[in-house]
Amino acid sequence: MFTSVFGVGPKTAEKWYHGGRRTLQDALQDPGVELNTMQKAGFLHHGDISMAVSRAEAMALEDIIDHAVQGISAHAVLALTGGFRRYRADV
Repeated sequence: MFTSVFGVGPKTAEKWYHGGRRTLQDALQDPGVELNTMQKAGFLHHGDISMAVSRAEAMALEDIIDHAVQGISAHAVLALTGGFRRYRADV
């Protein structure tokens, strides 16, 4: 669960768990937990980052970003990652 937060890797998650923390709120409320910049951003935007994105949304965003990137470099290649890259039907 802790690794669902951007910036929290397996070692930090294990450290927090062995320190008695069991929820994201435990980690946020514990004065002994010092969050780095990425973790602070990860907690701040956790709800948005955790939301599923539809294929239509991903394709629309890909078009916008690709247009911007092509304006910088005509040779650049943009590729979606994860389930979108593998053309999974359920995303």
